[in-house]
Amino acid sequence: PLAQLVQWNIRGERDPRKAQIFYAQSLSVVDYLVTAYGIDAFGRLCRQLRDNKNFEAALVSAYPGIFKDVQDLERKWVLFFNH
Repeated sequence: PLAQLVQWNIRGERDPRKAQIFYAQSLSVVDYLVTAYGIDAFGRLCRQLRDNKNFEAALVSAYPGIFKDVQDLERKWVLFFNH
C-alpha cells in the first residue's frame, strides 16, 4: 500500500529487492502526479516535504481539492495506469 511506502525509510534498507520496489513505485507515483497535475503542483509537494510536513499533509496542501488523503492518491494513481 502507498501509505506504507511513504512511511518507509529506504536509506537503511539492505534488501535490494525492497529498494527496487520502493524506487519503482516512487517513480510511478511521481510520473502520475506530474503527468496528471503538472510540475508546479509537484514542486509545491516537494517544498512542503522539504519544510518537514508529513507526506499526507503535504499532499493535501499541494493538491487542494484533488486528494483528501494518501489512500485517495493511491486509488486515483491505480485507476490512472489501469485505464
